[in-house]
Amino acid sequence: MPILLRKADVLRRFRTYAGVARAFVPILGHPLTRQAPTMWGEYIPELRARELIEYYADLRDDLVDTSTGLSAREVRDSQMHNSDAAV
Repeated sequence: MPILLRKADVLRRFRTYAGVARAFVPILGHPLTRQAPTMWGEYIPELRARELIEYYADLRDDLVDTSTGLSAREVRDSQMHNSDAAV
């Protein structure tokens, strides 16, 4: 099963491309170049996604389910929104 993590979600977590690059210091012992994250497409490379979710457990909520195209966070937020609308 592929590991899909949207670049937008990683940027939301680390705020800037430089922040994303620095997030790899505890994982790799050095940051990525600041340019590396800017070259990623909509989804970050699978190896980098695996490294991030192993170290930053909170990012697991942002993993995208390939069958729905939604992350666990999006599903949970949608359910909360729907339950609020029902009240």
